Amino acid sequence: MEVVQKECERLGVALPPNHEHAYNAKKLQKEEQEYRLATRLLCPSDFVVKTFLDNGFSKDQLIRHIYGYDEKFIIPATNKRNRIAD
Repeated sequence: MEVVQKECERLGVALPPNHEHAYNAKKLQKEEQEYRLATRLLCPSDFVVKTFLDNGFSKDQLIRHIYGYDEKFIIPATNKRNRIAD
């Protein structure tokens, strides 16, 4: 939240107050407590890893992952009921 807040200030834009990344001290405190209690944290980018490291988290607690799927193992349904409309 702090990184997003700084970037919004730099760009001169404001997030809606209820946006998931808008600064909210109470929510941030709860999230930080949950992060500290977690055995592992999935990080979708090197930037995210860096923000956790910069905030005192152990590298052993962070796991780098990539969004997406492997099309060799996930095959979309071929019947019309499960297809998204064209």
